[in-house]
Amino acid sequence: AAAATARAACRVDCGAAHSKFSLKPDGSGDCDSIQAAVNCITPSSSGRVTIALSPGTFAGPVIVNKSRVSIVAASAETTTIATSLPNQPTLNITGGANDFVLANITVLVFTIMLIWYRVQV
Repeated sequence: AAAATARAACRVDCGAAHSKFSLKPDGSGDCDSIQAAVNCITPSSSGRVTIALSPGTFAGPVIVNKSRVSIVAASAETTTIATSLPNQPTLNITGGANDFVLANITVLVFTIMLIWYRVQV
């Protein structure tokens, strides 16, 4: 079901290996959301995958459970990830998310579940 949701929410082939997804807050980028882009990352994506965010506010929650993922923007002053869901972390980095990078983004409510993985913020 998650793969079907990712395919429906992305305008790129989720069966192919990607090195970069470009997202816009209005959903007009490669995928409708950050979560859809994370879900679209396949095991055939052998290197680092970058999810590049345009300026604006992106909806969470986002669960990252894949390795070598970077979520980046040009400026933390202009790019935010936020959620309006009660008792939900905006960004949840879980098992399997080895070598995760978050750069130049303001995140409101942040949780790391397994701290022995290498996380760069």
